[in-house]
Amino acid sequence: MISFFPLFAIFVLLMVAIVLIVLHNTRTGFAYSWLIATLGLLLAWALLFFSRLALPQLIELVSWSPEVVYPVSPTLIIDPISWPFAMALVTLALSTLLTSVARKSEVWSDWASTLSMTAIGLLAVMAGNPLTLILGWAALDLTELLILMWRVEFGTLREHVVVAFSIRIGGIWLLLLGATLTGMFEGTWSFATVSQQASLFLLFAAGLRLGVIYFGGTFRREFPFPRGLGTMLRLAPAGSSLMLLSRTAEVGVPASFVTFLLAITILVAILAGFSWLNAKDELDGQPYWILGMAAFSVASAVRGQSEASLAWGLAAIFSGGLLFLYSVRHRYLLALLILGLLGFSGLPLTPLWNGMRLYASPFSPLLLLFLIPHAMFLAGYLWHALRQGQQLTGVERWIKVIYPWGLSLLPLVYFIVGGWGQLSLAQLEWSRTLLSMVLPSIVTLGLAALIFMGLRMGLTIPESVNSIIVTIFSLNWLRPLLWNSFRALGGVFNFLCTVLEGEGGVLWALLLLILLLVFMANAGLGGV
Repeated sequence: MISFFPLFAIFVLLMVAIVLIVLHNTRTGFAYSWLIATLGLLLAWALLFFSRLALPQLIELVSWSPEVVYPVSPTLIIDPISWPFAMALVTLALSTLLTSVARKSEVWSDWASTLSMTAIGLLAVMAGNPLTLILGWAALDLTELLILMWRVEFGTLREHVVVAFSIRIGGIWLLLLGATLTGMFEGTWSFATVSQQASLFLLFAAGLRLGVIYFGGTFRREFPFPRGLGTMLRLAPAGSSLMLLSRTAEVGVPASFVTFLLAITILVAILAGFSWLNAKDELDGQPYWILGMAAFSVASAVRGQSEASLAWGLAAIFSGGLLFLYSVRHRYLLALLILGLLGFSGLPLTPLWNGMRLYASPFSPLLLLFLIPHAMFLAGYLWHALRQGQQLTGVERWIKVIYPWGLSLLPLVYFIVGGWGQLSLAQLEWSRTLLSMVLPSIVTLGLAALIFMGLRMGLTIPESVNSIIVTIFSLNWLRPLLWNSFRALGGVFNFLCTVLEGEGGVLWALLLLILLLVFMANAGLGGV
């Protein structure tokens, strides 16, 4: 029975979202949407939490036939990699709803969208093979596209949405290519049998999807989303890509690419750190936070450190989600933000301690440069947490109770989930651990303290440097190329439609179907 808990959780979230939509289209002024959504999320959270009692487990969603053509079917897997990410997503969603009581701008449609994104996000993070992840990514992208298109009415902003959607589809194609190569050479579509050469495509697929921060510039300012839904729209898609990085880390990449990829990720992390420090608030810096944490996760995957990649991915969702949902400020609530800061500090026995495996042997001096962006994100986190904002005063008493509980849920679950994968003190070789894991975290905290003092003294990044960084990350320089490519692709599809709608359309369709079946059969889509 426990083995089906994750599937029940997804079903509950989808059904509650549908119920909210039906109720608000049939009963005007329905007043219990928040309560129904919260109870549904609480049930889903409990189902996922107790599903850990039966790790690992496989759930076949559907069995495709004939097996000669479709040896692999959509499958979910609950294991030490997917379960923490699933808990991160559902905890973030529950915290979003609990803290929304203090944000009057959020309405039932935001909660229904949050439930939908969480349910589809769970399908993606628990994908048991590349095929399931491809389907999950496609469903997640389509759900996000519908939410954005429903809310965005301006032509220019819709263009931004379409371009970002197209980039994410590019990530799906890269994953498909890497998985197909695995099927051709290894005889099966499986994360466990991915070769180091094919893992490069999976790495680039995750990196491309995580790098889509197109909304970080003008889109966020021109059309600000509600804080809760906006956070889910960023972190839910990121969760599945971070999961893929953790799986890729189990294989690693060819040794000849390691130095080059580490250099690229260091550059991205430093640039993202500068933008994070210079952001006007935590929401403005949200895309740079995700990109920076993703850079650390990619670096860990490149070095074959799966535990480290997982730790950085969880930090992006748990610690980041806590800060992004901190909309109403109070000095007593700062203790929760300090817990979030401590969570990704990398100190011993904190959730990110496994992330310090990034510096483990074989050691490279290049790795020391990662201490700088880590310190930047620590200092920026505290800097944004201390900003002035709306105060938790003049509200009803029940809001003063529920809002802090909604915030406290994230650091509490973070330390529980992150702590389960930690080494015990008795297992450590302290002479080696001191150099590779403890010392880097202490140096990082020292650098973070210096950076924070600089911020307090009024030191800022020169505007010329910041404008260059913003230009690089906004992708405005890439938009003409992407838009022209999108139009060219549209022309190709129009041509194909014209051909298929002609007199020989049926024959062309049969030919394409036969070619597709032959390709899939030769790829050997087998095994989980």
